[in-house]
Amino acid sequence: MRLLVPIVAILIGLAFAFAIATGRSGTDAPPIPADDETTEQVASAEDAPEAADQPEADPGDQPEQAAPTEGATPDPAVELAGLKAVPTDSPQAPALGATSDESPFKFRIEFTSYGAGLKKITLTDYDQFVDPPKEGEAKPAYHLMDVNQGVAEGAAPAFYPYAAQAVTINGQSVRLDGVQWAADDVVRGDASHSVTYRLPVVGADDQLVAEVVRTWTASADSYDLSLKQQILNHTDAPLEVSFQQYAQGDVLTDLGAYLGDRRMFITGHFRDEKPPKFGIYVDDSFIPRNDLIKQKRTLWPNEDLPVRKNPRLAWLAAENRYFAVITHAPVPESATVTADVPELDGTFPAVSYRVLDQEIDMPQADKQRIAVQLGSAAHTVAPGSSLALDLAVYAGPRKKAVLDEAPYSLMHFDKLIRYELGCTWCTFQWLAKGLLGYLKGLNWLVKDWGIAIIILVLTVRLLLHPITKRAQTNMMKMSKQMGKLQPEMATLKEKYKDDPTALNRETMKLYREAGINPANMLGCLPMLLQTPIWIALYAMLYFAIELRHEPAFYGVFQSISGGAWHFLEDLSVSDNFIRFIPPEQPAYKLTWLPFIEPEFRSLNVLPLLMAVVFFFQMKLTTPPPQTDQQRQQQMIMKFMPFMFPIFLYSAPAGLTLYICCSTFAGIVDSYIVRKHVREQEEAGTLFEKKPVKPGGFRDRMQKRFEMAAQMAAERQAEIEKQKKASGGGNKNYKKRK
Repeated sequence: MRLLVPIVAILIGLAFAFAIATGRSGTDAPPIPADDETTEQVASAEDAPEAADQPEADPGDQPEQAAPTEGATPDPAVELAGLKAVPTDSPQAPALGATSDESPFKFRIEFTSYGAGLKKITLTDYDQFVDPPKEGEAKPAYHLMDVNQGVAEGAAPAFYPYAAQAVTINGQSVRLDGVQWAADDVVRGDASHSVTYRLPVVGADDQLVAEVVRTWTASADSYDLSLKQQILNHTDAPLEVSFQQYAQGDVLTDLGAYLGDRRMFITGHFRDEKPPKFGIYVDDSFIPRNDLIKQKRTLWPNEDLPVRKNPRLAWLAAENRYFAVITHAPVPESATVTADVPELDGTFPAVSYRVLDQEIDMPQADKQRIAVQLGSAAHTVAPGSSLALDLAVYAGPRKKAVLDEAPYSLMHFDKLIRYELGCTWCTFQWLAKGLLGYLKGLNWLVKDWGIAIIILVLTVRLLLHPITKRAQTNMMKMSKQMGKLQPEMATLKEKYKDDPTALNRETMKLYREAGINPANMLGCLPMLLQTPIWIALYAMLYFAIELRHEPAFYGVFQSISGGAWHFLEDLSVSDNFIRFIPPEQPAYKLTWLPFIEPEFRSLNVLPLLMAVVFFFQMKLTTPPPQTDQQRQQQMIMKFMPFMFPIFLYSAPAGLTLYICCSTFAGIVDSYIVRKHVREQEEAGTLFEKKPVKPGGFRDRMQKRFEMAAQMAAERQAEIEKQKKASGGGNKNYKKRK
């Protein structure tokens, strides 16, 4: 039974891991045009073809259009032939948002003139790397989205997020992302920055038919980026218009993601409930990016959602380990409840995605990109009127303090904060959030996350000490009692080797005579109560953004080295005792291991120390083997400590620090328990029977064991009686048996 706990824990860990598994800047260039099957590369900006040479969008590539809205209908006599977009002769793409660390803006947005889309999103409140900047250089801010990262020099990006893709006017499709738009009305104030992009659409006679206008606005102290877009009718007749555009693509992966690519796409949706639009839900809506790459899932409508609930799309999110980009409809300033939040599919009912190939020049980089596409319904636009198709984009952290603010709280963005590894319910979210709250309180008190983690270890160990003490004491008592009975057990096995039922009956009788209560074997099971805590802590320490770029022990290792020693400077990545590869360069990865992808960019000592501590703990707590089976099991278990340095080599330092400290505390805990047992044994009180409370758990379990033994004995007696009554039918009985 002493080996039962680690074996069961390993099996639970393997099952849990299985659940996890089944879960440079470049030139501004026209995007790669998307075809149904393959993607053809396009030349760089210097070789960009003229607007007339740009390929028109294939109508088969466009999202399915809804029926025209009610109102004025297009005049069938008005024929529009040869529609084309007119690119600007002087393209510009001014950036919006922060220009310095002192800026009140939360991000810096870089645009492209192609489709008036986005090139790069940089969060100014978060650093890209924890390393201090080089002399004369500013510390780089965090890049949440960058279409040019990893793109081969001279190659075009696969697409530009949020770029206008195509407009369909009276059945004719005009491609918008392959031409450069004119930028004007650039406004930079203290409270907001904005830029307006315009693209005329003319007919064969070069007469202006329509104009697409997109105005991007970034507001100070907000993670929301506003997109106000209009399609203006410049003709004397109504036009039937539909619009297609890109939404977000892939967000970038985060450092320290040793569990592999954990990026997700999430669709927040309304249910058909009363009162209507009471809440926004994300159940069955977490879609791993790799599933979309392999085209195993649909994005929206989500095939996992019950049709009877009539789900309506509220927002669409793409997330990595700590951050998210969320596309949603603008929320009115007057909104006070979730029912005031408009549906995203009210503006863009068609939502799809496309997997595009990308020319890269980085080793181990993903050469495929996901492009989310939005399509509007067909609307009738009266002469001199416009069609509004406004959007908003959240680009920021998955942090409760931010997402609890309006309007994010009305849209329930806080449901993106999860501490799970492929399975939400089995990672005990309530426990993970409670542990994080306690850890944040400790950090507020001691002002250091490393010290807070150690105090958390001591707290958990103290809370579990009574359970651990009882479990270990029972196991040690059972081990000693079973050791004394080994000669008699061997005799019984030899005597009843051909009769398992009799062996079980006599074994139970031997236990009763020796004063061994089989119910005490369950004393080891309370140790499994620690498993939910381990799982919740594992997930919480990995995904908690509060630990990102936070040093341990007040940054003492950086202080004594003048910032040159990277040991424990960031608890969200490996400990970096000796670093060989800087964080901005790709590290060597082991991709052949199941469930994880360890990185090797430094010598990490905490996983090695963990193996040493595990070895000594096993040496201290493993009793001498009493049987050959136990001896074989212990031989297998001896190899387990040497697997942890591999599986946890690039794990976050906050996690490995917790495991090391917890294991060391477990050794101390075991020493105290063993000392207590030894003192009881010397005093002769170790095997004193405590009175069993009538009706209690032990009393009920003991009665169940006795009842089971009695029933087994009665069955055996009945069998013996039938054998005797058969009169020499023993051989036939054995054959039937």
